[in-house]
Amino acid sequence: MPAQYRPGWLQRYGNCYGFLPNAVGEPRCTIGPHCNSYPGPLFLCMFTTILLIGLLMIVEVAAQISGWAVLLGVVMIGCCLACFTAAALCNPGLELHKADAESNAENRAFCLVCEVIRQPGTMHCSDCDVCVQGFDHHCPWTGKCIGRGNLPYFYGFLTGVLGSILFIVVCAALKSAMAVHHKQP
Repeated sequence: MPAQYRPGWLQRYGNCYGFLPNAVGEPRCTIGPHCNSYPGPLFLCMFTTILLIGLLMIVEVAAQISGWAVLLGVVMIGCCLACFTAAALCNPGLELHKADAESNAENRAFCLVCEVIRQPGTMHCSDCDVCVQGFDHHCPWTGKCIGRGNLPYFYGFLTGVLGSILFIVVCAALKSAMAVHHKQP
């Protein structure tokens, strides 16, 4: 479905909504079809889980190890949540450049739904009903596609999750070692 004009700051693109347009009118931020009540339920579930587990680890375990462990935990959880939020809000790379009628006839990369010529790596997402540049996958946790525009944030989020798991394992091991060391006479 082609971009539909709505006056004001919010525009619809397929099943997504875009806002905060840049200088050429492309949205800086978008929300996808899973976010009927944005932020979407899966986004809220993931965000809350990461926040609560992170805070629990920081308060219950890292605080007993050292101030540096607390600081590292806060930075890691903060970066993880910031990357997750950026992946959920940033424009994934919506293909918005309309093709003229003459170039459509012979071009096999033309999307009939979006009325755009898809560049290499651009795919049409049936959930969002838009073409996304550098399409990686459609993510229900962020509520939209992961593509060229938000892929670095998504990778940052995944790295943050893995780093946080490693942080939890190391802190738990250190706390156990400290508890064993304090019990010995």
